Amino acid sequence: MSNYLGILHGVRGRSILIYDNKCEVKATSTVGTVLTSNITSNASDSIKTIFYADCVGVLFKKAGIKIGYLELETPGLRQHSGGSQYSENTFTFEETDVLSNELMQEVYTYITERIEGYKYGDQQLLTKPIPPMMAAKFKKPIFSDYEEQVEVKKQKELEHEALKAAQGDLGDILAEVNREYEELFEKYGIDVSVNTLSDMEKTIIKAVAEGGKETSVSEIARMMPRTITPAEVTEIMNGLVAKGVMKVEEDGVYKL
Repeated sequence: MSNYLGILHGVRGRSILIYDNKCEVKATSTVGTVLTSNITSNASDSIKTIFYADCVGVLFKKAGIKIGYLELETPGLRQHSGGSQYSENTFTFEETDVLSNELMQEVYTYITERIEGYKYGDQQLLTKPIPPMMAAKFKKPIFSDYEEQVEVKKQKELEHEALKAAQGDLGDILAEVNREYEELFEKYGIDVSVNTLSDMEKTIIKAVAEGGKETSVSEIARMMPRTITPAEVTEIMNGLVAKGVMKVEEDGVYKL
């Protein structure tokens, strides 16, 4: 996707929208363009999109007594005469307080470096931030799209490594917890694999063990780490009875 930087307004009805991978030269009809320009190429409203990867050269002339211009050459482009006629690839400007020759020099440098970066796959050029005067003009110090992708990728990698480390720690913790349950099962002669039981089933088994080997449903419900109804406790404990982990007495007391 294109990364839009900003727009510059010149003279002779020309404006240029600058992106990280292309620019758009807009030509708008004015009295000046009708009187001084080639009508077929300059007087009518138009917009020309020029991708940096397609450029074969860049012409730049600072403004002085005559207007300045920035022209992006593409294959088959009809060259301008150097007079009042400019191609559809040309942005024309005069030096003012808001559009100086120094700013246009930065625009020229930025575009030529982007062209070279795309043509030769030079990521060092493609990751350079836009020059300072352009950043101030457009009010957003935007870096290249490639650099943003690199930063996003780097951040994702860091997050992935942190998640792997956390999962490793969690795995160690769960392994230690399971060892504790295995010791508990061995102590009470429970012939069931720890890995076949849910976390809540194991929690209830531990609560029964800590309750003196025989505990009522209401007492177990109060010992749970979260709110759980006696009916839910009864359902889980009956499931443990079915698995042979517990047994229930006639008075409703459960035992390991």
